[in-house]
Amino acid sequence: MKNYELKIFHNNKCSKSRALIKILEDKTVNFETINYLNETLDVSFLRETLNVLCGDISEVIRSNEKLFKTKFNQVKIDLDIDNIIDKLINNPILIQRPIVVIIKNGKITKSIICRPPEKILDFLIS
Repeated sequence: MKNYELKIFHNNKCSKSRALIKILEDKTVNFETINYLNETLDVSFLRETLNVLCGDISEVIRSNEKLFKTKFNQVKIDLDIDNIIDKLINNPILIQRPIVVIIKNGKITKSIICRPPEKILDFLIS
C-alpha cells in the first residue's frame, strides 16, 4: 500500500470491525482507528467521508440498532447529508461499521462500508 493513508471507523465490540482489523494486520497494512464511540467526531471529516462514500448514503445508518428503532423508526428520515450528519454526530452508535476512509495527499478520496470485511481485499489488490 503506498501513497495513501487508511482510517477506520472502528467499534471493538463489533465482530465485522474486528475482522477487518485482523485482515489489515495480517496483510501488514498501516491504518489508524477512529474509536467514534469514545472520541468526539469531527463534523467536516464525517461530511467529507460521506461525500465520497461508495454506495447508498442511507447504508451509513444502522437502522437495526435499538436506539434507531426506539427513537427514529416511526419517523421518515430525511436522507439529506446534513440531517444524516446531525443524527450520527448526536447518536454515534448509529454509524455503520466498519467504514474505511482512504486519504491521498491529505484529501479523502474514497470511503467504503466494509460489510463484509473482506470487501477491503478488492481495494488492497488494486
